[in-house]
Amino acid sequence: MSFAAEIASFSKISALNADRLVRAVLVDIAEELVDKSPVGDSAMWNTPAPASYKPGHFKANWHHKQGSIDSSVRATVDPTGDVSMNQIRSSVLNASKPADIHYLYNNVPYAMALENGHSDQAPHGVVSLTVIDTPGIVNRAASRLRI
Repeated sequence: MSFAAEIASFSKISALNADRLVRAVLVDIAEELVDKSPVGDSAMWNTPAPASYKPGHFKANWHHKQGSIDSSVRATVDPTGDVSMNQIRSSVLNASKPADIHYLYNNVPYAMALENGHSDQAPHGVVSLTVIDTPGIVNRAASRLRI
């Protein structure tokens, strides 16, 4: 194999590995966000739950989008987070340009209150803890993928 062919092969393998790593890290970060998301138990509250309260609404509203975000809020609930993760996995795996900007976000109006410790289940938030763990998430994904 010529030197030029070796460089071309290395470049192709590197691009494929980068693609795999970006997708794996996005899914792993999403799993952390969804897993850390509280599902309210109104029995633990000091005040009655609002009539419109839906346990699992916050977990149901994690989204992945490439390139931009939208303002959508799902009306559904997902106390386990399984539906949200399936949607995020599908979105990440179908993303056309892994090297593009990706967003993992939650648009419910009370997301900032939860992030600021409003829930006893997530007293230190969800996103901030996941951000702190991001280097570990990347390292674990790279190890798992043997990159």
